[in-house]
Amino acid sequence: SRKADTCQATAQRLSESRRLLSEKPPRPIADVALTCGFGSLATFYRIFSASEGLTPGEYRAAGL
Repeated sequence: SRKADTCQATAQRLSESRRLLSEKPPRPIADVALTCGFGSLATFYRIFSASEGLTPGEYRAAGL
């Protein structure tokens, strides 16, 4: 289904964003968002925070 495809694509984007957020040296969060295919920084923050329970910056600071 189309909804399942969208969820799968979002899951893949989130997985890639988690990987990039843990890289050294750190990349700007906006760069991570755009590299992973999120249309805007606001969308990335909203989806990432809903998924992880942390903002991208908090996730990076926690060293997860």
